[in-house]
Amino acid sequence: MTKKQVYDIKRAIEEKRETITQLLHSKAKHLDDIAWIKSAFIKETLVLNQCHDAHIRHETSSESIHNIGQTWDMIVSRTNIANFTIREVFDIHRSLAQETDVIPGEIRIKSVCNLQTIIEAPASQEVVRQKLDDILYRLNSGNASILQRAFDVHYDIIMLQPFTDFNKRTARMLMNWFLINRGYRPIAFNAISDNQDYMNALRLGMRGDKKSYYNYMYKCMSRTQDLFIEKLNYHSI
Repeated sequence: MTKKQVYDIKRAIEEKRETITQLLHSKAKHLDDIAWIKSAFIKETLVLNQCHDAHIRHETSSESIHNIGQTWDMIVSRTNIANFTIREVFDIHRSLAQETDVIPGEIRIKSVCNLQTIIEAPASQEVVRQKLDDILYRLNSGNASILQRAFDVHYDIIMLQPFTDFNKRTARMLMNWFLINRGYRPIAFNAISDNQDYMNALRLGMRGDKKSYYNYMYKCMSRTQDLFIEKLNYHSI
């Protein structure tokens, strides 16, 4: 996108944010009342996991899908967090991983393949915790805008790969939790185009093109906001 297009979409996002807040207030709606959001996140999981070649396995199991809804309920019930800590990251992962083949809260100690790149095994679990602390410090105290900090925590956790699995899912939930706590709405990557675009945006970021990554995230936020407005205006939710 050009600089003007980026400026325009940022301005539109802020205008839509105000519109959604007003609609929620006028209809006496709360995020935990809006059932279609859970469906959007479930569809997101099914769409994005098709990017994992043959690795759909337990990530789309009935238990895993059920956990997405429970995790959403958890984050919308806790919307007064001033500063996010490792506790919140682990709460998300434990909620997403319960009764699946993934051990809840288990920090990885082996090398993993992420975005077709090998990420070496960490020196220790304490190193992973320290890097998580650094990521969260930037989230809570950074000078960047709220949206950029949200997009950065999503990206940084995916690049770190702190857990044995469910890292991307944890990163998306944490980003949305932060957004909700700062007066925004969650982002759902549930369009068919996200099957390729989501992974491509992350790969571009990994190759040094963070601008393209940010632009993709802005587009996804704007698109999800449009869905919020449509549902609040025209549907019984």
